[in-house]
Amino acid sequence: MNWDRIEGNWKQLKGRVRVQWGKLTEDHLDVIAGKREQLVGRVQEQYGIGKDEAEKQVDRFASSFKEEDFKPRIDPGIADDLKSKSKELLESADEKAKKITAAAEDKVKEIKAVAGEKAKEIKRAVEKG
Repeated sequence: MNWDRIEGNWKQLKGRVRVQWGKLTEDHLDVIAGKREQLVGRVQEQYGIGKDEAEKQVDRFASSFKEEDFKPRIDPGIADDLKSKSKELLESADEKAKKITAAAEDKVKEIKAVAGEKAKEIKRAVEKG
């Protein structure tokens, strides 16, 4: 797993880190802030193990994640609400667009009629000369 993904999602992963290494405090996790070397150092320090062993544990931990662990999750109920609201908004926007289009078409007809009358007036004035 790309460590950048872990670092970028550190706040969401802190609970899993605490499950893995229960001796790490919230303050430790805040200082670590997703940095691999910081985590290795704290694991080494809190558990009294060598750097190689701490690195193995951290790497094992990192490799336990799958790409889907980093995809946003939406509660199905919320997703259904969003779909419903989106549909309502789309229907409302479509209805408004139809009304605006009809009003614009009416205005165009009105302008054409006025322009036609003005053209006739001009033509009559030119013919009278």
